[in-house]
Amino acid sequence: RTGRAQCADARAGGAAPGSPSSAVSEALAYGRAHLVPPADSKAHLPEMQQLMGALLYAGRIASSPYADLTRADQWDAAAELLAIELLALEGLPAQSPLATAMRVGELALPTLAKVANVLNGKANRALSATDRLPVELDLPKEFSFHSIFACPVSREQCTRDNPPMLMPCGHVISMASLGKLARGCQTARFKCPYCPTETTMALSRPIHFE
Repeated sequence: RTGRAQCADARAGGAAPGSPSSAVSEALAYGRAHLVPPADSKAHLPEMQQLMGALLYAGRIASSPYADLTRADQWDAAAELLAIELLALEGLPAQSPLATAMRVGELALPTLAKVANVLNGKANRALSATDRLPVELDLPKEFSFHSIFACPVSREQCTRDNPPMLMPCGHVISMASLGKLARGCQTARFKCPYCPTETTMALSRPIHFE
């Protein structure tokens, strides 16, 4: 994205004012130096084709179908993307954990206040008895940080204490359902609920869905 913004600036004459031909030459030179097709070039092919097509409008790109390439916010978007990529490489969150917690709390507070009123003081006991909230909160997708899987056998959502388990046949059920099928024995053989394959709890592995 940074390369696209730089190349577009050159075409528009923003990087080095001059004639349209000099802008085209500078854009081509920048493209040859910095936009070498990577191994996954097919994924970026549409963007590269768009950049090459915009060369036909050098010097008048602002009034062309490619005018959006020279928007000032292109650099802002590139800077934001670069920051996110660098944080991801360091294993750090893109947003402050404290700011995320405060935002989620702000969104959840009205619902939790209603629950507290309905339970008449029993809310504290309901919240302390389990690590799950007594109601479902409809939060935006950016606040989903873990997998959500409903066991096809028990029809219940898996949790940290009851994770989804992958059996050798490829089917997935919750640990609680797995334990019931095996009657709590790690080595007892049982049939998968969805195919004739026999397995044991010891052969099953917990999984995490991205």
